[in-house]
Amino acid sequence: MKSLSTLWLTGFILISTSLLYGCDQDQNTAQLPKENQSQTQEVNDKDVTANVKRALSNHAEFKHLNITVVTTKGDVLLTGEVDNEYQLETITMLVQTIDGVHTVHNHLLSH
Repeated sequence: MKSLSTLWLTGFILISTSLLYGCDQDQNTAQLPKENQSQTQEVNDKDVTANVKRALSNHAEFKHLNITVVTTKGDVLLTGEVDNEYQLETITMLVQTIDGVHTVHNHLLSH
């Protein structure tokens, strides 16, 4: 009877330890991507703004447009006027591809 109790207690300790270690590993694993993600998402807003302006000025169809770009924590706000809906949509897609851009708030008006 004593060996059965010892065996049960040993099994309980092993299972409890495994569960606790497994839960601890899951929490640590879940935290790692968040920490890595925040490091990769840290952006310099001035650089993002400069990159957006550069991309727009390098595009023949957009370089004549007067578009204001403001970046806050990777969120880009575009204001100004464009010639048509196609430009409005294309600019949004272009800006979304730029490194450091988290979200595009397109407040451009088309004629």
